[in-house]
Amino acid sequence: MNVHSEYNAGDCQGCLKKYKHLYERHYKITGWVCMNETSDTRSIILGAAFKIFGRHGFGNTTIKLISQEAGMAAGSIYNHFKDKEDLFHTVVKEGWDHLLDEFKQIISSPLSVEEKYTTVIDYAFEQLKNAQPLLKGMLFDANERQLVQDRIEKIVDLLEELFSNSTLRKLLEVYIDRKQRHFFLKLTVMGVIQSISLSSHENVDTEIQVMKKEIFRLISRQT
Repeated sequence: MNVHSEYNAGDCQGCLKKYKHLYERHYKITGWVCMNETSDTRSIILGAAFKIFGRHGFGNTTIKLISQEAGMAAGSIYNHFKDKEDLFHTVVKEGWDHLLDEFKQIISSPLSVEEKYTTVIDYAFEQLKNAQPLLKGMLFDANERQLVQDRIEKIVDLLEELFSNSTLRKLLEVYIDRKQRHFFLKLTVMGVIQSISLSSHENVDTEIQVMKKEIFRLISRQT
């Protein structure tokens, strides 16, 4: 039975809800916004900053707003971060690094290949949706854009590893060499990230449903 054949396009959480327990047998899915689930002061600040930057945007966010969300004095934030720009960069960097770590754990887990790519796709869309308010700032700020591109390259490397060891390699066999395959996957990942970042809050679920449906449809033709 194909995992993706049971995907319900009307439920953006579809496969993740069904198969999340498979991954949780071996690893605990946390996520971009769960950095504040610890009593560690720095992690509480990062979690609060994620929420406030997403709610107000970079320009309208102040250290005071973040400190209020974190339930601490503004001075406590300056004990950990130089200024607002430093805090924003850290939220972005550690968020992407956390996402990459989760991908690595999924791909190296004892799950079947089919369960791995289903979990990767669902988990990626869930986290990109959670991070949508920050994505625009990441893509259109010159300093953060390079960081995003570096992380995209690492995501593509992980996807190549997953695809090369499964029947999904048929998806990439049309491309003659590795550079072409890498370029194809990079364009796909960048397109997904940009589409989510540019979607309105009201339409982001629909946009995600359409993209996931097409991805699973493409995969189903190759397996």
